[in-house]
Amino acid sequence: MNILKNAYIFAVIKRIYLKKTYLPIIPAIYALFHLLKNRGLNSATKIIILGILTSFVLTTASLGSYISPVRYFQLISIFIFADYLYTHGKTHEMLLSIKALIIIASIFVILETFTPISLYSNKTFYLFKRVSGITGEPNFSSALLFSVGIFLLYFKNLKWSVLAIILGSFGFSRGFILALLIGLIFLLVKKINKNVLERLSRVVFFIFLSYPLLLEISHQYLPKKVFQKIHDLNPRLKHQLFFINAVKNNPLGIGLGNAKEYYKNNYKIIFKKGPGEKRNEQHNLPTQILSELGIPFYLAFIIISLFYFFRLKNSWPITLVLLPYFFLNGLNEILLYIFIPIIIKYETKENKNFADIFKSRPKWWPQAS
Repeated sequence: MNILKNAYIFAVIKRIYLKKTYLPIIPAIYALFHLLKNRGLNSATKIIILGILTSFVLTTASLGSYISPVRYFQLISIFIFADYLYTHGKTHEMLLSIKALIIIASIFVILETFTPISLYSNKTFYLFKRVSGITGEPNFSSALLFSVGIFLLYFKNLKWSVLAIILGSFGFSRGFILALLIGLIFLLVKKINKNVLERLSRVVFFIFLSYPLLLEISHQYLPKKVFQKIHDLNPRLKHQLFFINAVKNNPLGIGLGNAKEYYKNNYKIIFKKGPGEKRNEQHNLPTQILSELGIPFYLAFIIISLFYFFRLKNSWPITLVLLPYFFLNGLNEILLYIFIPIIIKYETKENKNFADIFKSRPKWWPQAS
C-alpha cells in the first residue's frame, strides 16, 4: 500500500482532455486501509469528522430532502488520509512526491503552451492563452501550484518553489495574481521587520476567514452606488450574496456539494438572472463552508482556525497557502489538508499531537488570576 500512500499527488489530476480521471479516489482508498490497520485518529480529526457527520444529518433533516453522501464521504476520507500523513508521513518522502507533481505539471504546461493542444479556450486580457494545467482547470491549477510553491519555500526548497510558481502563472488566475502580490509584500515586510509581518499575516488571514460576514455588512451598509461600483469590478459578488442569503433561509447549510442544484432551483428567486450567467458556485472557500455546511460549522471553523493560528511562530505560510482560494471553492482540494497540518506541526514542535495545542493557552488567552 506504500504505492497508494505516495500516489496521492495524482489525486490532483481531476480532468484530462475535459474527461474525469477519478484519480481523487486514491486517497479515499488509502484512508480506509489506514483505519483498518491503525484504528486510531488524532483527536482533532475525530472532532472534525464528527462535525461533518452532524452537519450531514442536520442539513438533510432541515432541507427535508435527500443529499448525496458521496461528497461527505470524500471530505471525511481526505481528513483521514491527511491524518495519516501528519502522524506517520515522512517529510522527505512528501517533498519528493511534491517535486514529482511539479514535473508532471510542467509536462501539462509544455504540451498546452507549445503544441496545438488547447483544452481551455478562454483568454486573459484577450492576449494570453490560459493553460488548464494539471487539474484540468486553469484557476485551480494556478492555485494548487502557488500553494505548492509556498509549501516548498517554507521547507527552503527555493528552486523548486520558484518553478512551481512560474508554472502556476500560466493559468493567469486572479486568485494567483492576488496571492502572488501579497506574497511579495510579505517578503518585503519580512526583510524589514518579522513582527510586522506576523501582524500583517494575521490581519489578512482574519479578512480571509470573515469574508462572507464582511461582504454582507458591505452590502447592507455601503451606499448602493459605491457597492455597485465594487460589484462591477467583481460580478461574482452577486452570486456570493445569493449563497449568503441561502444560509439565512437554511442556517444548517444547503448541503455539501449541493450548491449547483440549489443554485439551479433557487437563483431566479433572489436575483434576476442576466444573459450568459453561469456562475453557480461560491468562488470563495469561507463562503462555501458557510453556505454548504451551515452557520454552526462555519463558526467552529473560525474559532478552531484562530486558536491554532495564534499558536504559530510563523503564520505567513498558511495565510499564503490559503489565499488563492479567496476566488475559488476548495473543500475538496486535498493538498490544503496536507500542507496546513504539516506546517502547524513544524511551527508547534513542542506539541507532539495535533490536538495537544488546545492544552496550552496562547498569549492572548485569559490567564487565571
